[in-house]
Amino acid sequence: MQIVSLSSILLLAAPPPSHMTAPDGFETTVVATEPMVQDPVAFWVDPDGRVYFAETERTNHGTMDNRSSPFWLDDDLQAQTVEDRLAYYRKWEHMRETGMDFYREKPDRVRSCIDSDGDGVYDTYTVFAGPFNDTLDGIGAGVMRVGEEIWYTNIPNLWRLVDADGDGVAEVREPIHTGFGVRTALYGHDMHGLVQGPDGRIYWSLGDRGYHVRTPDGRLLTDPRSGAV
Repeated sequence: MQIVSLSSILLLAAPPPSHMTAPDGFETTVVATEPMVQDPVAFWVDPDGRVYFAETERTNHGTMDNRSSPFWLDDDLQAQTVEDRLAYYRKWEHMRETGMDFYREKPDRVRSCIDSDGDGVYDTYTVFAGPFNDTLDGIGAGVMRVGEEIWYTNIPNLWRLVDADGDGVAEVREPIHTGFGVRTALYGHDMHGLVQGPDGRIYWSLGDRGYHVRTPDGRLLTDPRSGAV
């Protein structure tokens, strides 16, 4: 995977940039490649050029798919909360060589990359927040900056991350809302697309893994069968 700059626009590019055709007046340049960036799912670019990546290693190793785990399908279809999902993971742990440890062996993370010398190539990175490898975590699939905070979607949580001392690592790691991803369902049916709307509200999408979320004012938002915005 390579990150390619097309003028001021960042593109995730594969095949390599030599196979790309740039519009007249533009040129392509590789600005980051592995190990600077690994397994990115989503990214956010700050006005100062810093990039935040939501990265995952948990696909099919911690974050599962019903197509690879048909033995729990009936339990998955009956789940009403994320706690129900945890219960059938435990019920079927004998199907994993390392039991429940299997679900914590690989992490998701948020990575921050900068171009420290201004030459247009990213040369410095930190793991801004991680690991996200609790049993129910993943796949982390949305990241954005909100003021001085980074917000990050990683089922079952919407996270608030804050780097208070400016060292590129978040000291504050707070779940704002939890209860997303009641069911395992299929890859890609996750929490995506964090964006601030013209009304100042934060929006994102959730695939049909369902949700069972208690709001701070006591309301229960629940539908284990469908997705939402």
